[in-house]
Amino acid sequence: MNLVNKACKSSLQPRRYEEPHNLRRVYDVKQLRAEDSTSASSSDSDNVVSTSARKMSVILRPDFRVALSVLAIFFLRPCPPIKWLAFLIGTVLILQTARLRFRFTSDQFDVLRVKGLDSKVFIGPQVVAIGPWPLRSIVDWELWWPGFPVLAYFKEVHTKSSGQRHFFPVLSDGKDLYSQMLLNFGPSTSEKPAIDEWESRRPLDPNGYRLLKTKIFRFLMEDVSKYLVIAARKISAALFNLVQTLKQLLSS
Repeated sequence: MNLVNKACKSSLQPRRYEEPHNLRRVYDVKQLRAEDSTSASSSDSDNVVSTSARKMSVILRPDFRVALSVLAIFFLRPCPPIKWLAFLIGTVLILQTARLRFRFTSDQFDVLRVKGLDSKVFIGPQVVAIGPWPLRSIVDWELWWPGFPVLAYFKEVHTKSSGQRHFFPVLSDGKDLYSQMLLNFGPSTSEKPAIDEWESRRPLDPNGYRLLKTKIFRFLMEDVSKYLVIAARKISAALFNLVQTLKQLLSS
């Protein structure tokens, strides 16, 4: 009789199903049934939104390639300052990759803090979220680079109306992250390649190697040179002010 009572009690409890996949859908069965019954009672069936779509959450799996690549400089670089700096940054990235999970829902993006490397991520009060940021508030985004993901960026107007920029290393599967950014973040200031071109843009691919080399060269020639010119102007202005100050001191 006790076994029957336990079975009845367990069957009455809400169950949570999880799909064992890279992009995992997490939803509550009891809540879905309640919302389905509410939606079914609506007179206008064209305005009913799929409950499973509203409840869907896409949680990206962690990827340690960026962290391990930075940590590898510790073993390859003979220069002690750069060597130990790479060790510190690589260690921090490994810890962050183990603790953080990127999550996309139907209306917002956030970052989950989890414990351990277990693939099961439960949505609840025990999981602390960084964010969230509504998807409609994201006005620009970028990923450097498709096929060779290292760094991601987005700008949102939810934190402050003038816009808040966020930069973060690619701590999850880069292709999955890029796919979700294309799907949820919408257009940006620069043109983005389709997700189908991801494999052809990998550095080991001849076409991907050529594109990556061109982008790095353009970055060094345009962006770095621009910052060097700005720095040179500031240094020259500071030296000019210093010379004028010395002249005034000597003349007095």
